[in-house]
Amino acid sequence: MNPKKRTKGTPPREIVRKALTFHYPERIPRDLWLLPWASERYPEAVKEVQRRFPSDFVGAPNVYLPSKRVRGQMYRKGTYIDEWGCQFVNLQDGVRGEVRRADGRPFPKAIVRAFDKRFRDERLAGGQAALRNPAS
Repeated sequence: MNPKKRTKGTPPREIVRKALTFHYPERIPRDLWLLPWASERYPEAVKEVQRRFPSDFVGAPNVYLPSKRVRGQMYRKGTYIDEWGCQFVNLQDGVRGEVRRADGRPFPKAIVRAFDKRFRDERLAGGQAALRNPAS
């Protein structure tokens, strides 16, 4: 949807400018990033949301040449290698897979384990804090 076509209210560019300069726009700027999964499964609902809440941003043109590293399709089941050489394994269409290799090297399991442990610890700590202080 082209934000320039709107005729009523504050123009999108002004809403974004006010937000970036802390001048209290009439509403927060909005944009909707969707995975193909949503558009493929709920096309009418996606169209309605985009019609009712058009983006306040426009995209910049791609100025890069296609990368020779890219293999596969980003949002399709299977393996995808991006411009940086990172390998993603995707188990279903419409979403982006998990990183399995970074720059041609296996993604270190120690990083994954540390992240999983930290996430688990933070979730547990947050739950315990909520039990101690029900008002939070």
